[in-house]
Amino acid sequence: MHKKIVNSDPTFNVESPKQKKKLLAVLTIDEINNLLSQPKATSAKGARDKAMLELLYATGMKVTELISLKIDDIFLDLSFVKCYNGERERIVPVGRVAIDALNEYIEEYRVKHIKNSDERILFLNSSGKGLTRQGLWKILKHYAKRANLNKTITPQTIRHSFGAHMIQNGADLNSIQEILGHADISTTQIYTQFAKKKIKDVYTKTHPRA
Repeated sequence: MHKKIVNSDPTFNVESPKQKKKLLAVLTIDEINNLLSQPKATSAKGARDKAMLELLYATGMKVTELISLKIDDIFLDLSFVKCYNGERERIVPVGRVAIDALNEYIEEYRVKHIKNSDERILFLNSSGKGLTRQGLWKILKHYAKRANLNKTITPQTIRHSFGAHMIQNGADLNSIQEILGHADISTTQIYTQFAKKKIKDVYTKTHPRA
């Protein structure tokens, strides 16, 4: 039986189909505002939750970074926090709304959660200990439900929303990379998809024949 073997690869010039890049799941600015308006600073838990969610969106922190924050990492007078990702430390600016929420929580309500005067973790649960990842996810899910947001919302959703909104409002990739703590700029480039959308929207609204 003869084997019909060719000397060249017939698929050499055939290009592989391009994988369509999946758009990141983010919230709109209106959805973020709705979500962040849900916690009410009328109790220790409400003040904690408001400060926590405001800081999460203001900085784009990862959940593990947020729940690991210590009271000594917060510099409200200078409008920044020290954030740790493994052995790496970075300085992250914080906006006025988050600072006001943090001030209220720290000065009036955090003491109501403290069971051990030596506890330095910033965000405490009702037992006076630091929150867990699961605890934060549960809190976020609770407020997303109250806000009637029919989307799957996780701390990563808030982080991606931060990056998307920053680039939509003119932030450069290097600045976003520094704030989010990305080791490689290629990781930050996922947010350029939102810059392209903004350019298209601007074109559609402003070009006479768009």
